[in-house]
Amino acid sequence: SFLGWGVSDVVRNLTTKNVVKVGAETISNQTLLYYFKKAVTHLQKKMSNEEIKSLDLEKQVLDELIRQSLLRQEVKRLGLVATDRAVKERIQIQPAFQVDKKFNHYKLKEFLENRRMSEHDLIEEVQKDIVNEQLISSIGRGFTIPKPYLDFLVQGVYQKRKIELVEFSFDSWKSNAM
Repeated sequence: SFLGWGVSDVVRNLTTKNVVKVGAETISNQTLLYYFKKAVTHLQKKMSNEEIKSLDLEKQVLDELIRQSLLRQEVKRLGLVATDRAVKERIQIQPAFQVDKKFNHYKLKEFLENRRMSEHDLIEEVQKDIVNEQLISSIGRGFTIPKPYLDFLVQGVYQKRKIELVEFSFDSWKSNAM
């Protein structure tokens, strides 16, 4: 298991520094480690440790956290929101939560338990999906992208970033566990 690889040593070294600042948000070492561990745990069900090691997973996780931060900040700037009604409807139409094409609360509870999620976590995830879809669909409808938004996107791609990257040694974690 991942926790047997010596993660406690890594956690001790990651308690005070931030990895990167993205606009008004900061991605902490703790956040990076949390999502890195979550990704490794998920991948261990499908891949060997050697395959996982070859993925450059730390960079992928950090890139995803940066992308999410940029999207979250732009959604906030534009004032996009997911109404309670839209979230409820989105959840209720999911086939995983239906029996005979009707919403079934027990199916929802079972789904949440299997994924060790709370209802609040699911609602936040659905809200995020809805507002991200609003943002992305507004671009894809053939509208001209407003200059401030285009500038934001270009700045996100070409901006200079000061990044302190934490290097995870997969082998050392594994050897510490033995």
